[in-house]
Amino acid sequence: MNNIIPFSGAYYLDLPPDDILEGAKASGFKQVIVVGLDENDEVSVLHSSTEIPEVNWMLDIAKMEILTSED
Repeated sequence: MNNIIPFSGAYYLDLPPDDILEGAKASGFKQVIVVGLDENDEVSVLHSSTEIPEVNWMLDIAKMEILTSED
């Protein structure tokens, strides 16, 4: 199925976490933060950086992007 092109526009439906993670793996990120809800609706955070201030900074930037997006 190599002829499928991922849609790059706005999504209005929830996507499976595995699809998001596969997309992230293909993006070539230098560092990542994964924030999710487990089956008990508890927040879990995983990150690739050992520098907690940098992780906090990336989360702040991500929150600003979410709050100011037009989607």
